[in-house]
Amino acid sequence: MRIAVVGGRGFIGSEFINYAAKQGHETLIVGSTQDAFSDSGGVRIKEMLSECESMVFLAAKRPIAGFSLEDYNYNIKLAGAYFEYARSCGMTNIVTASSRSVYASSNIPWKEEMCDCPLSLYGASKQAIDGLALYYNDTHGMKIKSLRLAQVIGTGEKKGFLLNTLIDNAIMGRKQTIYGSGDGKRQYIYIKDVCDAILHSISTQAENSGIFNIGMNYNVSIAELAEIINEVFGNGAGIERLTDKPEDKKKYLMDVTKAERKLCWKPKFDLKRAFVDIRENC
Repeated sequence: MRIAVVGGRGFIGSEFINYAAKQGHETLIVGSTQDAFSDSGGVRIKEMLSECESMVFLAAKRPIAGFSLEDYNYNIKLAGAYFEYARSCGMTNIVTASSRSVYASSNIPWKEEMCDCPLSLYGASKQAIDGLALYYNDTHGMKIKSLRLAQVIGTGEKKGFLLNTLIDNAIMGRKQTIYGSGDGKRQYIYIKDVCDAILHSISTQAENSGIFNIGMNYNVSIAELAEIINEVFGNGAGIERLTDKPEDKKKYLMDVTKAERKLCWKPKFDLKRAFVDIRENC
């Protein structure tokens, strides 16, 4: 299969291209910001899409250093442009990466059909794109699969966030520091499972469409996460709890049974196995 990848130079995109190649698929990185919003660029995009059987849409502005209303509008406009380019080429088999940040309710586990207030403006942009995908599915007979990803584990992610800081500290043998008791719980998914879910959704489940939560079927506290990472990497420096620091005690958990039932997919990696894989390949 030849797969068009929009956002192929990002963290997930670059990992997916390598993963797909190992599975015998050909990928083509498509488009840029300038291309998406110009007539001549649109012609080039449609020419490239016409050479492919499916599209993986991963491009978006992320809340790395803030996220504005302009960023919100950009994400929706960009997704809409590529959905329309695909529709005009007769392409229906599409995966787009959504996010667990579309949810914020304390009523967990979150199910795909929940109409929730998003966690952030970034989450609101992803929720709007999910709705746009459903519109194209219902109105134009497309088969867009929106994969709402749990927090992604992988060393290719940008530095400075908690998860990669814990990994880096363990590799360097440094003491882990967490705010408060570390009781807040998060749900994760390993980058290799993300790539597998995307490829599975377009290669063996091409006729499916809709929104699917993608993640491990459990959540763990930040304190437990630090302990697992230290154990896997053999870091004996321990954990320091900064009890004077404010902590996020929210618990995040998506119900992932729909993906198991309709896509016939579930993760191959649990947390410990994911970190063992990182240790063996870092």
